[in-house]
Amino acid sequence: MHEFPNIKEYVDYIEKFFSVKNDKERKQYISNYNRIISKFSTVEEFIEIMINKVEWNKYTKRIGIFLTLKCKLFVFEFIDQVSIFKAKEKVIYCEVVDERLEKICDEEFKNNKNMKRDFYKFLLKTFAYFNIKNISEIDVKRLNELNTDFFSNDIQRRRQYILFLDKVMALYNLKGNEINIRLEIKYNAEIRKYGTDRKCIIDVINKYIEERYTLKNYNSDKFLKNIRPFLKWLHNKYKDIKNLYDIKEEYIMEYYKSVKLSNNTNETKYTKCQHVLKFFIWSEDKKFASIDIRKIGHGLKNRRVDIEDNPKMFQDRQHFNQVLAKVQKYEPIDEEEFLFKNYILVLMGTGLRVGEGIWLDNKCLKKRVKVSDESNNEVGEIVLITKDKTKMVNKRTGILPWGLTALDGLIERFNSRENVLIFNESLDEYNYSLFEYKGKVISLPKLKVFYENVILDGIEFKDENGNNIDYKNIKFHAFRHQKFNDIYEVTNGNIMRVKQDSNHRSIKMTKKYTRQSKKKMIRRISKNIESGKIVGKGVQILQELLNVDMLPDQYLEILKKLNIAEGYSIEHIVENFKFLGFGYCTCKCKWSHLCEGCRYFITEGEFLPELQTRYSINFMITMTLIKNNGIEAKGVRNNLISLKNQEKILEQLGMDYEEIKELRTGEYILNVTRA
Repeated sequence: MHEFPNIKEYVDYIEKFFSVKNDKERKQYISNYNRIISKFSTVEEFIEIMINKVEWNKYTKRIGIFLTLKCKLFVFEFIDQVSIFKAKEKVIYCEVVDERLEKICDEEFKNNKNMKRDFYKFLLKTFAYFNIKNISEIDVKRLNELNTDFFSNDIQRRRQYILFLDKVMALYNLKGNEINIRLEIKYNAEIRKYGTDRKCIIDVINKYIEERYTLKNYNSDKFLKNIRPFLKWLHNKYKDIKNLYDIKEEYIMEYYKSVKLSNNTNETKYTKCQHVLKFFIWSEDKKFASIDIRKIGHGLKNRRVDIEDNPKMFQDRQHFNQVLAKVQKYEPIDEEEFLFKNYILVLMGTGLRVGEGIWLDNKCLKKRVKVSDESNNEVGEIVLITKDKTKMVNKRTGILPWGLTALDGLIERFNSRENVLIFNESLDEYNYSLFEYKGKVISLPKLKVFYENVILDGIEFKDENGNNIDYKNIKFHAFRHQKFNDIYEVTNGNIMRVKQDSNHRSIKMTKKYTRQSKKKMIRRISKNIESGKIVGKGVQILQELLNVDMLPDQYLEILKKLNIAEGYSIEHIVENFKFLGFGYCTCKCKWSHLCEGCRYFITEGEFLPELQTRYSINFMITMTLIKNNGIEAKGVRNNLISLKNQEKILEQLGMDYEEIKELRTGEYILNVTRA
């Protein structure tokens, strides 16, 4: 059992590591320490209380860390929860490690800067995990034991830490390890990957990944990154969990609470909880779990879709033009700014993601074409050698005139100097780059500062009513949105042409890049309705279409107004309405509720939920009409034909007769509405 250090030692510690502003604050520290000494008989008793406390004030937390280091009382449950400010300095001050280890680490940090920030924090967790008090007690044969989810919740660089510690201890002990830690770590790869060692849970996860990602040719580890923390948390907290049926509703609610109390951003919290929610909805539907997680929800708002409050793309192309003009006119003061300026122009001309374009080389340009005989402007096609977000290599994309002009200047610079190969981590090989500066690719953080402080500064963005728009959240990704919006407009709403240039694997994702055009269209429709350019009963449905959410009873009300047999009077906008929401019209015909029967209509499996909803609604509407007016009622025949065509498409997309019958009950649309 450990007795409390005297008050002078604590005051010396506080004054060294924290800014004590005045005597009043010093007395506050002292009174808190005296209160704890009088309340608890041993340090162990106090730490035990700290472990079970959900939140600590700054005084009790600092006392807990001081006692941990001073008494060398490393209790894992406490150390794993706290973030220790100036961990290295405190560890050395409290003589947890000796000067020799400090010198070895400082030397190794030169070659491994990532470890410099967190090494001593992990070292304290290692002491606690192995239940030791001194660096000399670390058994290098056991280092691979740290490669488990029980070791730490903070695992971003765990493997790197183990290898680093292995090397440090070899230098400290003046002898190498008897086993190959790199190979030992690989044995636990599956547990690291999934956050659990339960094979039945891993099998379900693999089925989920196959259905939701692999079969759609979508390569992403985002789901695993977000389900793993939950399963790790569950594995550590409830060790008796053997399969998904053992997971109770209160466990998930408890996890949600821990995420909400974390220091993560709102967007990260939402993503973590949303992936858990979607996984369990799927698992319940497939009978792998029994929790009705839809009732639980998680109550977090997705900031990503909140475009009006937090815009991440330009509301109007004119705002893009303002930025383009500023970049083109800017005179760089040095070589680094020259590269920054031209990289921004390349991003604006290609729509590449900010981390991709830096790997364009001097052979990237494959084709260039004059825009017209009257103009000197040219467009081109480039190839990106590195992997993009979807793991695609040698991706081809178009480049617009301003990007092509910038590319010419960059290639000229490349050909006039001695160039160096740079290691490309994405490809695991060395490549040339047009954006090499002092032996490395340009710094993206410095590029961001240049863009915000030099380019955006001083530009006033106005909306259509003359009000200022704050684009503080506008990033380089806005250029990507703009390019694909422009393609969508000049091709009369051809979403497949956008997909062809963007290389998105998912139509759903491609659709997100046409929001600017859709907003323009909606504003134009609204103005045309107000000015009387669009007349007749078609106006009523257009007004309803401007609403995003419509329940089945609202559809019935619209159809009553239209009297079913009336056509849709939207000839003014048909060319911009090529994407129908549930498929595509490939010809310039009048809008019709019989689209599924038209030979120019095409769709795909990605729109199955929309088609199921459409079928369910149409069936309810038709049955309501028959019930109220009989089988001979106006519009019923056309609706029945439409339903038959819809059933045929649903069958082609993999639904059997029994599944289609279930859509007729109305339960499907009600479930979608609730969700």
